[in-house]
Formats: sequence, C-alpha cells, structure tokens
Amino acid sequence: LVVELAALLHDADDHKLFQTERNANARSFLEQNGVEPDRIERIVSAVNSVSFSQNAGRRPETPEGRIVQDADRLDAVGAVGIARTFAYGGSHGRPLEDSIRHFTDKLLLLADTMNTDAARRMARERHAFLETFLEHWRSETELFYDTSDLSDGEISLKLTRTCGPDPDRRWLPAYYFDICLPDGTAVGYCDLRIGHNEKTYIGGNIGYGVKEPYRGRHYAAKACALLFRQAKKHGMDRLFITCVPENAASARTCELAGGEYVETADVPPDNEMYAEGKRRVRIYRFEI
Repeated sequence: LVVELAALLHDADDHKLFQTERNANARSFLEQNGVEPDRIERIVSAVNSVSFSQNAGRRPETPEGRIVQDADRLDAVGAVGIARTFAYGGSHGRPLEDSIRHFTDKLLLLADTMNTDAARRMARERHAFLETFLEHWRSETELFYDTSDLSDGEISLKLTRTCGPDPDRRWLPAYYFDICLPDGTAVGYCDLRIGHNEKTYIGGNIGYGVKEPYRGRHYAAKACALLFRQAKKHGMDRLFITCVPENAASARTCELAGGEYVETADVPPDNEMYAEGKRRVRIYRFEI
C-alpha cells in the first residue's frame, strides 16, 4: 500500500505545478483519508525520493523509496518517454534538437541509476531502444542541410518538413517548402527529392504548385532555381522535373528554369502516379 500510494501521489506533490511546499498535497490527502501517521511518513518519504533534480546520485533510504524511484525513472525511458518528451517540447515551442538532447543528457543516463536488479534489467532493455531510436534519427536528419539561404530577394523557401528515405516504397529523402514572399505570404509550395532512381526519372526530383492568384509571375521557375542551389549541397549535378503532356504551364516552367526536354515516357503501373490516373509524362533534364 505504501508503494502504491506513493506512486499515485508523487506527481500531485510537485511544488512547481502546485506552488506549495513539497509533500503538502500528498500529506493533506492522506490525513483527510484517515491513513495512519506512521504510514503517512513512509509514503511521504517515498514521494520525496522521486525527484530527479533533488535526488541525483542519492539512493533512497527505504525499500519503498527505492522501488518508487525506479518505477518513476523507468516510466521516463522507452517509447512512452520519447512520446512524452516530444509532446512536452512541441507544446512549449521547444526546438526538436532540444528534445533530442533530453535523451542524451538525461534519459540515457538512467540505466545506471536504478536501485533494484529488476529495474536495472528493464532499464538496459529500454536504454537499448533509446539508442536505436537516436541512431535512426541521426541517420535521417544528417541527410539534410541548412535551408536558411534559399532566397533571391523576391521569394524565399520556408522549410515545412523533411522526410527520410523509404526503401520499401523506393522513396528518396525529401525537403518540403512553402514558397513565400518577403512579407511571409505563402504563394505556393515545392519539394526536392535527393538522389536518383527509376521513380525520380518518372516523377521528377522536384514538384511545385502556385496558388491561382499568384500565377503568371514565374514563382515556380524561381523556386526551382533555389532548389537547384540546395541540390548542389548534396553533390547533385543533374536532376529531372516531369509533367503530364496536357500541363502546358508546367512545361513552360521547366523551359524557363533551363530544362532540356528528354522524352515523353509511359508511367509504370506500379508507380503511384498511375493510380492517380497519369499515364504519360514529359521529362526534362537539368544540368546544375
């Protein structure tokens, strides 16, 4: 009962949340519900053992405290810990890098701080999961470079997201942008896929679209020029843009951007574009 109540009450005792003296909430609840004074002291002692900041490197004096401390630290490690960290960071405007740093600065140290053998075994398993997650995160984010220089004075490209590779679907790493005016107005979108395979030959390395009120000002071609700059950072010296034969405006964009017409090719049935009803594409090659 001591361990169970301490586990249930430890967050209710957080003075940072409730602006009260530590233990006041738990002690008051227990007294109001007729818990024996001796048991209250044991529960409060266990609650005190949970704090990361106040108990760093300190082993709780009681068995109940050691168990509750282990349980609380295990709760922070693993899939749930990752989800909570990102949720907290997002709701407080914390940059993604700061949330990732939380793993290395705090969560990855917990495996060596457990009090019991059972907790140490569980922590090592979750620790391995965290390291695997970080390895995947780094392998994907290191595929991308800074985009803050993608501006020509008339438009700029604002990064909205990146997407890592998906070998099963033959998707390459990609950047996604809004095309923005100097005042921040988004007039369209564009994206850039890094690398080459049979899908980028048919689907292109670049996609774009401009909102109707802003068409006719060559914003798509100007966005392509900025995307060429980003592609060069990845060592690319050529790329492809494609459009359906009926889209004269997109074909004109490719010409304005310096593309060389290669051919009109059939869309393979296993390509996502085929499911969208597209059967043939005009392919333009760009030397950058």
